Amino acid sequence: MRDDSPKPTNTQWRKKLDIMTYRRADESVRKAFRKLVLTLTPDDDDENGPDTWEWVVANNAIFPDDGPYDTFLFMDVDSGEVLATGTFTIDDRDALKTNGIEAFGVIGFVNVLQRELRGGGLGNLVCEYLDEHIQDAVDRIGSPQDVYLFTESPGYYASRGFAETGLKILFLGKEEPLCRKTYVNQ
Repeated sequence: MRDDSPKPTNTQWRKKLDIMTYRRADESVRKAFRKLVLTLTPDDDDENGPDTWEWVVANNAIFPDDGPYDTFLFMDVDSGEVLATGTFTIDDRDALKTNGIEAFGVIGFVNVLQRELRGGGLGNLVCEYLDEHIQDAVDRIGSPQDVYLFTESPGYYASRGFAETGLKILFLGKEEPLCRKTYVNQ
């Protein structure tokens, strides 16, 4: 059954969300997050659930405690249910290392996990949050920093300041454009 009710705006979403990090989440939240991630499929979500879960655990295990890298969980403030996620990581599946690229980091695993909420602005809010988080870190560093991502939707990220580099990254059997944005102090 299709839900034709109006989708929340970013302002409404902000009021409905609690944002926490994977590393600070308690065991019950991590279990719920894991359960959602394991349901992801290449056809429906452009992710392979078990592989993505291993990626989340491996990345979070190497993130320094005092750095900007983390997996963020966007949770319904009333129910505590995990709705969406996004990660700022040191590298994503060795895409930078393999291509000899040094950078501040990579945005990866941006996903509205609750499929029925897709297309309603929550993904935009995840991207907005990651953008603000990275900008804050760059402002603290005090010098310009390059951030990358690879995606099937380079046009969407172009509107957020990312430009295609000309390189392609193989992900789930498809080549996706590698995009870069240079964050500068504000």
